[in-house]
Amino acid sequence: MAATAAVTLLITRPSGLLPGTYAAIPMLVAWFVLGFAFYGLLYGSPGALASRTEDAQAAAGPVIALLMIIYVLAFVAAADPGAGWVTSVSMLPPSAPMIMPLRVALVNVPAWQLALAVVFLLGGIYGLFHAGARLYERTVRELMPVLSLCDQAGLWRYGRSAGLAVLGWPGERAQAVPE
Repeated sequence: MAATAAVTLLITRPSGLLPGTYAAIPMLVAWFVLGFAFYGLLYGSPGALASRTEDAQAAAGPVIALLMIIYVLAFVAAADPGAGWVTSVSMLPPSAPMIMPLRVALVNVPAWQLALAVVFLLGGIYGLFHAGARLYERTVRELMPVLSLCDQAGLWRYGRSAGLAVLGWPGERAQAVPE
């Protein structure tokens, strides 16, 4: 999508563009990718604890609330992008993908602030990845039975649902397993 926008801008050459528009496109793509990774992991961590769809929706509630607060803060920050609180909030991992590109578009942001925001966001992604993996691993250990080597071979040979039905896993229909 960003490539399409860049090509369209190069072909049409609109007259009212700001001077840094073409340079801003790759930066916006980078912030989008980092923000997507951060929020994907932030949604996945509590989602790892949910065993049903309803539980997953309830677990996503606090993440949605945080996202909406940051969304509103971005609108307030647009009114005065040079304020001290905007500078501080734009470097924190949850708000950096939304507020830092806004600041870059409206004021001159020092390179060290950009670099610090990226480092903090990468650190947040790393921490969320490991926290989500640990949560998911603990959840799987609690919910899944310990399988012997023969049981694992049955799951592989007959497929997941047939193997789990043989093991007596709840919710799976018992099927005839070929001899």
